[in-house]
Amino acid sequence: MTVARKDILIAILVGGLGAALGCEKSQQPTPPAAGAPSASKAADDEPVAQPAQPTEPPATSAPSMPEQRVHTPADGSRIQVDSIRVVVPTGWVVEAIPAGPMAPKCIITIPRAEGDDEDGEVRVTHFPGMKGMDDANIERWLGQVRHSDGSTYSRDEANVSVQELGNVRLTMLNMSGIVSATMTSQPKAEHRMIAAIIDHPDGPHFVVASGPTATIEKWHDDIVAFLTSASVE
Repeated sequence: MTVARKDILIAILVGGLGAALGCEKSQQPTPPAAGAPSASKAADDEPVAQPAQPTEPPATSAPSMPEQRVHTPADGSRIQVDSIRVVVPTGWVVEAIPAGPMAPKCIITIPRAEGDDEDGEVRVTHFPGMKGMDDANIERWLGQVRHSDGSTYSRDEANVSVQELGNVRLTMLNMSGIVSATMTSQPKAEHRMIAAIIDHPDGPHFVVASGPTATIEKWHDDIVAFLTSASVE
């Protein structure tokens, strides 16, 4: 074989090998970009819409704070509670509480009697939308107190009374036994409740004095004086 024919044959073989190598390289899959799904996974999964990114971080509400009370010893003077005025007996402690649509307008601590393991308490609320619903509220209070044997109170047993004090009409009842001071509180044995409706042109206000029997008995006259001192000016 001549030198020229050898050169031509070598060129043909080299060119064919190069073409074969180039075809094998083109058949290799292009590796996906970092973080992108593979072709097989993209074929198996449904497309998922990505949520729009907010332009500003969402506002976060302030954490709720526990109820803070400020103790103010009473000195027997008249104080303003919402739209009524009352005389708070000396020795009681007025508690300032946060405002709210369902919050009491006033909470007052009645110091415990000797031997009792807790103080008494007076809660004053104001629900003008319940004007004219005295009977319904009396029935509610009757349902919150039971005799020590578990039997319910009647109106006669609760000593329901009504007084007219100028432009205030005061309805009171008095019960002892197993007492739930509020609709949601746990019943407590050997407790007493003196409850009242203070009705007036901007009323009614509801007052519940409750606590251990001995404590409420010790302060009974002061509780009655507190209720009958209610006035609207």
